[in-house]
Amino acid sequence: FIVWCGASLGSTCCFFLGRFLFKYWADWFQTKFKMAGVLNRAISKNALKIILLLRLSPVMPYMVLNYSLSMVEGLEYWKY
Repeated sequence: FIVWCGASLGSTCCFFLGRFLFKYWADWFQTKFKMAGVLNRAISKNALKIILLLRLSPVMPYMVLNYSLSMVEGLEYWKY
């Protein structure tokens, strides 16, 4: 239970740091790399399904996934 609470608190901190502190960097990154904009739109349309599949995949580290999902524009916190 303690591990789950710590992981939830850590991912919540990553979400809000990425959403507010790194927002300008994310906008620059999406203009420089067009594939990032395509992924942003795909996650915005099918957020719950794509996030569930990304969370189950062992390919991407959990912290990188937290920061990258926080930079998606149409993603609300409850779906995250």
